[in-house]
Amino acid sequence: MENNTNAATLNAPVVLTEKVKALKLIARNTLRMELISPRLAEISHLEKVVAETTDDTKTMQKGIDIANYKIARLSRLDANHPDFENLKKFQEDRAIDYLKDIETLNKRIENLNKEILTQKEAIAKIETGETLVSAEDLANLVDKLILQDAKNTITQ
Repeated sequence: MENNTNAATLNAPVVLTEKVKALKLIARNTLRMELISPRLAEISHLEKVVAETTDDTKTMQKGIDIANYKIARLSRLDANHPDFENLKKFQEDRAIDYLKDIETLNKRIENLNKEILTQKEAIAKIETGETLVSAEDLANLVDKLILQDAKNTITQ
């Protein structure tokens, strides 16, 4: 019996070391998730803005189509209208304004997509360990996990 106790005592540091390593890994992954979570939320928000902006672009394109339709209709039906040139110019100006707006919206979408890509790259760096977690936060979390594990062991 004494021999078994000595073997258990000798193996205790190895078991505790492995347990601390496991808790460190859990703590590191937890801290990584804390870094990743806001980035995922930001990606979700940016993707929503991209979708809304794309819808705005479609609305602007519809405005261009309507302006072109009105120009064609004016040319066919009201070519002799006394204010024909002004009406036509007004629709042409609207179409040009819509085109400018679409260009602006497309640039915005491009910038949003770049930001999404930046966030995804930052997440990849966190996941691979290239972006390090705070050593102080890691130590504090490991200490809390060790304490919790010790409390769980005692209550069992």
